[in-house]
Amino acid sequence: YTAPRFTLDEVELDAEPSGLSPSQDRRGLTTGTGPSSDAAVFNLDLDYSDDDALLDWEQYAGLRRFRCCGREWTLPSWARPRPPDWWWTYTKRQRRLLLSGAACCLTFILLIAALAAAAASGHSILPGLIGRGDAEYCAWVEPRLPPGIVPRRYALTLGTKMAAPYAVEGSLTIDLNVTKAARCVVLHAASGLGIQGVWLGNGTGGAQGELRDRPGHQQLVLQFPSTLQPGEGNSLHFRFAYNLSEGLSGSSYTLGAETHSLATTQFEATSARSAFPCFDEPALKAVFVLTVEAPATYTVLSNMPASAVHHHHEEGEGHGPALASWHFPPTPPMSTYLLAIVIGELAGTSRLVPGATAGADPRNVTVWGTPDRRASLEFAADIASKVLPAYEAAFGVPYSMPKLDLVAIPDFSAGAMENWGLILYRETALLTSPTSSLADRRWVAKVVAHEMAHMWFGDLVTMEWWGELWLNEGFASYLEFLGAQAASPELDIFLSFYTDVLPDALEEDSLNSSHPLSIPQGMGCGGFSRRMTGVNTSERIESLFDSIEYNKGAAVLRMLRAWVNRGAGLGALEAAAGINPAQDPFLAGLQAYLNLGAYNATTGSELWRALAGPLGLPDLPKRMRAWTYQQGYPLVRVSLDEGGRVWLQQSRFGIAGVTPCDSTAAFWLPVALATADTPTGKPTWTEFSGCQSAAPVLQNAASAGTWVKANAGQYGFFRVQYDEALWARLVAAAPTLPPTDLAGLLEDSWALAEAGELGIDTFLNLVGSLAARSPEDYEPWAAALPYLERVAQLAPCSTLWQNYLAQTLFNTFLRQDAGGQANTSTAPPPLAFSFDAPSPEGAGVGQRLLRPAILAAAGRYGHLAITAQALELVPNLTASSVDPDARSALLATAVRAGHRDVLVWAWLGRKWRPVSEKLGGGNEGARRMGSLLESVASLFSNQTAIPEVEAVFAASRGVVTEGIYLERARETIETNAVWVTAHGSKLCTWAAQHAKLKP
Repeated sequence: YTAPRFTLDEVELDAEPSGLSPSQDRRGLTTGTGPSSDAAVFNLDLDYSDDDALLDWEQYAGLRRFRCCGREWTLPSWARPRPPDWWWTYTKRQRRLLLSGAACCLTFILLIAALAAAAASGHSILPGLIGRGDAEYCAWVEPRLPPGIVPRRYALTLGTKMAAPYAVEGSLTIDLNVTKAARCVVLHAASGLGIQGVWLGNGTGGAQGELRDRPGHQQLVLQFPSTLQPGEGNSLHFRFAYNLSEGLSGSSYTLGAETHSLATTQFEATSARSAFPCFDEPALKAVFVLTVEAPATYTVLSNMPASAVHHHHEEGEGHGPALASWHFPPTPPMSTYLLAIVIGELAGTSRLVPGATAGADPRNVTVWGTPDRRASLEFAADIASKVLPAYEAAFGVPYSMPKLDLVAIPDFSAGAMENWGLILYRETALLTSPTSSLADRRWVAKVVAHEMAHMWFGDLVTMEWWGELWLNEGFASYLEFLGAQAASPELDIFLSFYTDVLPDALEEDSLNSSHPLSIPQGMGCGGFSRRMTGVNTSERIESLFDSIEYNKGAAVLRMLRAWVNRGAGLGALEAAAGINPAQDPFLAGLQAYLNLGAYNATTGSELWRALAGPLGLPDLPKRMRAWTYQQGYPLVRVSLDEGGRVWLQQSRFGIAGVTPCDSTAAFWLPVALATADTPTGKPTWTEFSGCQSAAPVLQNAASAGTWVKANAGQYGFFRVQYDEALWARLVAAAPTLPPTDLAGLLEDSWALAEAGELGIDTFLNLVGSLAARSPEDYEPWAAALPYLERVAQLAPCSTLWQNYLAQTLFNTFLRQDAGGQANTSTAPPPLAFSFDAPSPEGAGVGQRLLRPAILAAAGRYGHLAITAQALELVPNLTASSVDPDARSALLATAVRAGHRDVLVWAWLGRKWRPVSEKLGGGNEGARRMGSLLESVASLFSNQTAIPEVEAVFAASRGVVTEGIYLERARETIETNAVWVTAHGSKLCTWAAQHAKLKP
């Protein structure tokens, strides 16, 4: 036996133990390996157990002093609790056993408490403690479903008599694919889904399941007596009942004195679970076999064409078939959110579209509406029947369904919904009439084409999770232009791509509260994504349907297409009809992507890998990494050195300020450059991916008359800053610059002023150049008008500014002749645009779009002649007295009012609840209400308004639960306040110098 060595450096014993010399320093007993004057080593050659010890140190050696920070400290008596006397009646070994047992009990209690807290917060620690298996699935608390049990096939029957209380009865069989043995199945079911029974086995009987709700995630945990074994032989069976509500919802419309009912689905993003139990995640695709029982006089539509309709008597009646059953054949594998049903009295018009390949069956494309809307369906039917073959040619992949229905719903909650084979629209997005304006017809063509693009991008190939929604919506937002242009070239859809798509995305993505295109699970991605990490709740998913996923996604895709087609020129490709993958590497890449991901789910990284080969860019995933996974975008700086050479640099743009370039997070930048000598539509392209271009991008640009425009054609998703001399040359050339380039300069100069990078005078001087533009130049005005209105809201001299706009800017533009030449005579010439004179014969789409925009703006700011004309025409207004293009502008001018920010916000503060009800319920209604509150609150420019805005958002918290809308509104108000401080005085001085009253 070798005695241990003890260290008592930091304690003092209550009493001197026997065997130590009184002269021995008690603090000198130290662990050591050799002799020391401060240490003593005792070889206690004793044979004893703990319980035989002569002295019980635990009882008598209470510690009261300790050493810390070079000093000795004494513990107060309350810090030295002593056990009761009965404790010492047990031996030391017994006391240790009791303490061990108490510790085990305490650990178990703490574990149970931790599990309960984790369950309440929506996070599970159980898998890490007990492993994966039965216990994990049965105690599942994660927001995403477990991976080991997925659906293969749904056989769903829904029945409704379409009469109050609009009850729905349902039965469902889900065939499962089990890859991991488990006794529990986890799937989705909303709380209002009245499940009456569930069992595992064949259709007539089987093991009854025990149900447990997880309402926080709208999940249902089903536990069965026996274990589900791996394989495809397991089936779940349900019976359930509910009344029409979110998901499968009821609506009504009035014809004459009669009220008629409709039932429709709107399952995106997470409402399929409100209509039937399901695995409601986009990647969990399955086949659907559907039967619908409804009144026999109704039309019933679904994704597939009905294979049979059986009429039968209602129970208890012996006359006539009151009800019927519509049987629909199996769909291709698809996500739950794409299943669709429409039940109602409908009328339709059809077009027969030839098969995509020789010998293939033709397809019926049918547009439906309520019977009173039959005459308004033709335009949409024409567009849809032309878009379908155009997409098949462009993508090189046939449409997958045997038919296509497009249905106009009177009070549809969403704008439109891309259910595979059965697309639903609001009436305003699908119906037109002979009196519809050009803008209305362009809108319908784009929305029809947008939803049809989803038949490939979203339906055939689906994003794996909602955090990459842009793989659906970004593609559709770009391809809608391609489809509508192919279907109706006379609408010149691409004319307005820049101003339709980029301004909103650039503005939103410059905020700190923005987010990347792709939000990977569990990754933080900036201010917004710290709240969005996981994107697991319905509210968070709905808040992603924004300008980033739609418009930024579209802009980034178009930027890439422009780069790979820089030789031929993207403008020529977009205007051409019948372009196919053999003519365009970008389309060839899309074909490869669609073939690779057909009937499956995909990710952004898989997209870039699929495109890399056809585009000839093996490093494409690396090039696109920052565009995909980083929020925000670059600011490209264009500088001129002493030798007349042009260099490019990049930094990170933000509305709160520009941050220096980080070489590890720099963007790959394809940049088109144009000069005064560049042929129209033929810019010089360059690229760089570091903080600065490796070499000059242009030579010999020192001449004072040589302007240099970066991002020529506005194909890139970035902003551009120039040296002061280069800005001056561009301002001087503004009256003759290509329209889209001037639009880009207006956008960039405003944003740079807002970020504190440029004075407001550059923007104002560019605005002044608009007076000399041609009446066909729609895009520069479309870019400027929202900012002219922002200035009217923000400027401390709002009246002076509006006088400048009405009587100087608009008056000068309106008094020029049709060729864009200013009037030089002494008598006021006639107005170039007026309410009672339509656009001249031969006017292009640009002029027809610009006319109502200018008339509405001129009337808004009090142009005397325009306002007088509106007031004269409105009392006798008929359908034919004013042409359709100008009708809405006329009415807006007649009813214009001032200070609408304060009035509208005060009204919203009182009426948010009925407004919310009008916008529709559920997640879609919450998103629309949040966007409405954000857009109106963003009109304020005084930070004292923020508490009032916060109060309204707080009052509506039961509807608008996601905080991003308030955060964006707050950030915009703060930006507006900074703008007023930085630029208000200079703007007023500029307006006073340039304002001149004219009749």
